[in-house]
Amino acid sequence: MKTKRKTYTAYFMELLVVVLGITIAFTLDNYASNSKLDREEKLYKEALISDLEKDIASLDSARESSKKVIALTGELFNFMYTDAPIERYTRAHVTSTYTTPYFYSNNGTYQSLINSGDLKVLSSFELRQELVTLYNVHYAEVSRADEFIKDLVTVQVYPYILSEIAFHPIEDRIIDSSPLKTNQAVNLLGSFYNLMSARNIEYGELIEDCKRVKKIIEDTL
Repeated sequence: MKTKRKTYTAYFMELLVVVLGITIAFTLDNYASNSKLDREEKLYKEALISDLEKDIASLDSARESSKKVIALTGELFNFMYTDAPIERYTRAHVTSTYTTPYFYSNNGTYQSLINSGDLKVLSSFELRQELVTLYNVHYAEVSRADEFIKDLVTVQVYPYILSEIAFHPIEDRIIDSSPLKTNQAVNLLGSFYNLMSARNIEYGELIEDCKRVKKIIEDTL
């Protein structure tokens, strides 16, 4: 009887050791998996922050350059309506319309998360929603504004300048301002000025959106 009791006890101890071993192994495996996910999430967040920092700098640069283009276009209108002497019309007043800057986003990390289906690696639901809104709505709005201006410049403004505006071969000015005073030119330049001004406001708003989302990400690290 004692021998049988010892056998049961030994069997129970062996079973307990096996169960404990499996439990510990499972716990360690879960810990390793969670640690891996945590590291992956941290890397994605750091990459998103880097992308947003680049976009903030790029947007700010494009906005400042656009301010100069808007100012030159405003001066051009002023010259046209005040009959300024031809010497005031520099090359830059005309050529700035087709050298306008555009915003090219650094959204590689977000696209990688979307394309790989890994967006849920970001544990914060709020952050996921903020990113979707930022890239799919706000970035898209700015992209549309850029496309409107590109289309206006490429299809209408640039061809008009090439065919109608004569630049002085030596001096930094145009030869004749009358082509800038036609209804077509006034409408084109007016549309360009208004679109550029509206887009610069959108650039400023997107900068603030990027800063806000960047702060949300930083607060979760």
